[in-house]
Amino acid sequence: MGSSRVAALLLAIVLVAVACSEGGDARSATQDSDLVATEPAEATSEPEQPEEPEIRDEEPEEPETRDEEPEPDEPTPVVVPTPTPLPTEVVFVFDPETGEPVETEVPIQGPQSLEALVDRGVQSGDWEEAEGLVRVLRGVLGLVAPGEVQGLEEVQTAELNTVLDRANSLARSGDYSEAELAELRRLYELLVPSRDIVDRLIETATPAGLRGLRRIQGADCVPVDAAGFSSWAVVEGCYKIYEDSVAGVTTRIIYPAWYDDDPAMSAAPLFAREALNASLQTYSLLATIGDVDLIFSLIDTLDIMEADGATLAVASDHADWGNATIGGACPVTVFPVALLSPDAFRQTIAHEVWHCVQREDNYPDGVDAGTAWYVEGGAEYFSNVVYPSINDEHGWLGTFASDSLKKPLFDMSYEAWIWWQFLANRSSPSAVANLQRQMMIAGDGGRSAMQPNEAAFHTFVVEYVAGTIEDEDGSRLPGSSRWGKPLEKVTKDDQGKELKYSVEPFVAFRTFIEYKKELRILESDETSTAGDVSMVEFPNRTELNDWSEAFPEVRSKCKSSVFYVLVGTTGTGTHEPKIKINKVEEASCDPCLLGTWEVDLETWKSRLLARLAPGTTMDLGGHYYIAFGEDGFIKEQRDGMTMTLTVSGQSITLTTDSFAEGEYSADGERIIGSGMKELFSSVTGSIPGFTVPTQQVDSSFIGGGAGSYECRTDDMTLTADGFDSIELDRVDKILEPPEEVLE
Repeated sequence: MGSSRVAALLLAIVLVAVACSEGGDARSATQDSDLVATEPAEATSEPEQPEEPEIRDEEPEEPETRDEEPEPDEPTPVVVPTPTPLPTEVVFVFDPETGEPVETEVPIQGPQSLEALVDRGVQSGDWEEAEGLVRVLRGVLGLVAPGEVQGLEEVQTAELNTVLDRANSLARSGDYSEAELAELRRLYELLVPSRDIVDRLIETATPAGLRGLRRIQGADCVPVDAAGFSSWAVVEGCYKIYEDSVAGVTTRIIYPAWYDDDPAMSAAPLFAREALNASLQTYSLLATIGDVDLIFSLIDTLDIMEADGATLAVASDHADWGNATIGGACPVTVFPVALLSPDAFRQTIAHEVWHCVQREDNYPDGVDAGTAWYVEGGAEYFSNVVYPSINDEHGWLGTFASDSLKKPLFDMSYEAWIWWQFLANRSSPSAVANLQRQMMIAGDGGRSAMQPNEAAFHTFVVEYVAGTIEDEDGSRLPGSSRWGKPLEKVTKDDQGKELKYSVEPFVAFRTFIEYKKELRILESDETSTAGDVSMVEFPNRTELNDWSEAFPEVRSKCKSSVFYVLVGTTGTGTHEPKIKINKVEEASCDPCLLGTWEVDLETWKSRLLARLAPGTTMDLGGHYYIAFGEDGFIKEQRDGMTMTLTVSGQSITLTTDSFAEGEYSADGERIIGSGMKELFSSVTGSIPGFTVPTQQVDSSFIGGGAGSYECRTDDMTLTADGFDSIELDRVDKILEPPEEVLE
């Protein structure tokens, strides 16, 4: 078959299978630039094309033509099938225009991996495990009609490692019928070359230089439409081989000779060589790694669909895949794609070479649903260490945003890479490699090794929501885009209400609490189960210092609700966070003002000096408090406030203790004070000492009776009309009149 036909027949999907204890992967390709050689091979003569099977040269028979065309007014009826509606679920997304969470109905994601597709069929009763594996592998190979394996088109990535491991385990177990096991072995052999096949390819391959060699003449080479490894006839010169040594590791890249003359494929071995070298140079600093063989497969799904499955043999020594490959070089099988981008291709190789590292660590039973979160998630993370700027792993961020609301970290796969990125940021890639090695040795799916990281997981979820996790290239990864139920709402009638939640171990639980407008809420954390809870007002979520445990006091706004994010996590057992609403106060308007504030004396001093004679200096001490109540009343108190004035070298110090009351109104921007009565308790001067009797003096609020303000969670800027601004900080204090005033 000519190279142009091969390029046309290659599917736009990458399936990379590592024929070692953890299997191989298929990573979805999202970019569409071709693999084009930067140094094309030179040809001295036009090579002879391999002979194509006769059936491929036949022209399709022309359909019989009818003597009469149908009348225009008698169109052939077309039956349009009614699409089956997808199941949906309700999540919350934050609308940046309204500033509020929006309840959104989204389709429930189908199986995101081939293994998940097998498991879904088992759970629904559509098939037993062996039958499901057979049907899914047939679907991958194109041996079934489109749509026959329901859900196959929904799979996000056609990864092979988990299903191949399970097929291998079944082949060893003998728990199923001989027919099923034989078919699994046959399908397995089509996808992964046995050690014997790899060794024969190496023995008969022609050494290739960086520019490659010309295609071998003659018709003895296997046609490139061969149906998998089991039908490969290994003939001298039909394959090329690059052999290299990097960081003490021997690598061999084995590829069909015709690649050198195909513009779409000629660069593939060069890219593979570069990716192998980069991966080994990085990984040699983190772990021990053995030799690697990288084999380009000839498999062609369109040919498989037309082939007679009965003609395909299975190598007898390859039925037990794990035992067949241990002890030799780690074989990485690549299913090349003409439209795969060079960058995605490189990171794919880096991902697979990390599986070879895992193989060297004697990973015992391959990858399954309980280990994929660190086997596949770890490989995805470490591929990013090799290539920090390609960011092919970002394709899993959407999956993590959806799955992490309900699914424990242990039940994830590729999408768990973001956890490993976070952990490496706090430690190092080497520390992550060591932790994953401990998980492999423990053999419990990583559960025991994760227990000391329970607190780190909570911080991870907080930073994921905040959007402060850094990627390997130093850029920030996007924060959570989805939020779970329930969305609790706190109203003026909810005093005594309890907000209850349920969180499972290592689930990134996150939701909203809506506090309705014009309220001040006092609440307490009544949680009795083990776990952690953190909250923050949604606009402040990126400021990690603003996060806290359940806030004892929350204030909504004049014209709108405020939304707080609640994050809950636990490492053991079900965590049931519970927040009790102890008191709800209605405010005439801005609830943000409610409570007690302390005037920042430095800004108060600047305001006073602006009204004094030039050259005057001032020092202030003590405390100056202002309290806003829900009933529209305001209180001011000077507590041991000292003022030292110096003019022309002469100083006097005054100490003031006072209390005042009045009324106010505010709308979130403007504040007006009225009826202010200041009750002076005492003012003492140092030269000479004197006391002013308690008296009522009419006084306008904040000096001018009105002004503007900006109220924030913990501080406020207050600007009286005609005066400079002062700053205030929120404090936990109740203002009560002094005894002298009460008398």
